[in-house]
Amino acid sequence: MKNIFKVAILVVVIVIGLFYYFKRDEINNLLDPSNTKIEISEKHFVFGRIKISDTVNHTFFVKNQSSDNLVIKNVQSNCGCTVADFTKEPVKEGDSAKVMVRFIPNKVGKIRKDVLLEANTAPPFTVLSLSGEVVK
Repeated sequence: MKNIFKVAILVVVIVIGLFYYFKRDEINNLLDPSNTKIEISEKHFVFGRIKISDTVNHTFFVKNQSSDNLVIKNVQSNCGCTVADFTKEPVKEGDSAKVMVRFIPNKVGKIRKDVLLEANTAPPFTVLSLSGEVVK
């Protein structure tokens, strides 16, 4: 019985150690007090009603609220009809980065498209979104 208990403890310690080993960068990023703080005045843009032949372009502004530089690592959309581009250079305190999003509709109806912004912030991911209605 004592051996089973010792083996169980050993397995738990190994699992925790492996988890930390593979997730250490994410854990350290969350625990780092020097993470950049951001302000986004508009995380959701409602474009209203558009025709299926229209294209929506919108720019989100991400303001750096920290003394550390803001670095946007990546921006991804949840479908091929939405593409995004972003400021690649580090953004100094008080300045803003741009996240430019283009939505090209491919079906009619009410839609919501999300764009995931990854940066040196805690948490490291921020969701930006567009919504509206596409008509013929």
